[in-house]
Amino acid sequence: MSFKGWALGCLLAVTGSAVAESVMRSDHPDSYRVVKGDTLWDISARFLRSPWLWPEIWQANPDIANPHLIYPGDLVRLVYIDGVARLVVDRNQIIKLSPKARPEPLAGAIPTLPLSVIGPYLSGNQMVAEGELDASPYLVAQRDGKILSTDNDLVYARGESIVGLSNYGVYRQGRTFVDTDTQAVLGVEAVAVGRADVINRDQGLTRVRLSEATREIRAGDRLLPLPQGLDSDFVPSAPPLDIDGQILSVIDGVQQVGQYDVVIIDRGSVAGLSAGNVLSIMREGALVADPVSGDSIQLPDERSGLMMVFRVFDQLSYGLVVQADRAMKVGDPVAAP
Repeated sequence: MSFKGWALGCLLAVTGSAVAESVMRSDHPDSYRVVKGDTLWDISARFLRSPWLWPEIWQANPDIANPHLIYPGDLVRLVYIDGVARLVVDRNQIIKLSPKARPEPLAGAIPTLPLSVIGPYLSGNQMVAEGELDASPYLVAQRDGKILSTDNDLVYARGESIVGLSNYGVYRQGRTFVDTDTQAVLGVEAVAVGRADVINRDQGLTRVRLSEATREIRAGDRLLPLPQGLDSDFVPSAPPLDIDGQILSVIDGVQQVGQYDVVIIDRGSVAGLSAGNVLSIMREGALVADPVSGDSIQLPDERSGLMMVFRVFDQLSYGLVVQADRAMKVGDPVAAP
């Protein structure tokens, strides 16, 4: 190897080490034993000043099945490989793999975010395009003409697009979200109220059995295919650098946003977002008067907290507020941290 090549290699190694060290907390532990109830975000925040950089220092162990998953009992250790800080896992236990209904982390692995908070939003409501619900199959009535239904009721549905699937989600139209600048519709909330299993077709109608009803189901409620492939095994990650959006709504709230609130933002997969992306929640700087010149000065935006995106649609996303440094509200901008 030439001296130039050797020098470049050394420079890259030193640079990589410096980058890795720069994201480590000054008070990071040398190791941490994972316990039930931990989340990947919690563990990442124990070691890193910027927990969304977890993928850059995680060293997957090829000798472990599912090396990207972490289980209670695992020992997460900080090591140095070729002079670069890395986090590795030691596993001295047998993990029994068994099929389980999602959303749950695979075979008992710790989730990235608390499933008790985000679970309902992984398998519940959807965001659909304008007009999609109006064009979907709908429930007509029960056999005896009743218009309200609950679990195990047999109900007739109408709509040609119902042919071909055996299971559907039952939805009711919720809020319509629009771009605050252009007023273009970004998506319509389809509120999940239950599930429907197709029994048979009869005289142009489809008989379905209702199941998992979360509230009374009405005639006119719509049928949509159940979402596929939803997963809670994403990891904290950095978003595209050019992301800029805002909080449109806070679930079960009015305007104020706090830690562990679920929010809806006006950016989705079209903007490059994916589950696990961490965003800064910004607070617009105040407009103040210069005490000397009298001019009006716009103070810089300041970070109020952090949120992690956990479910992404085309132009909208659900996110969980994982850190709150000051008061936040609907309308606050979000950006790359």
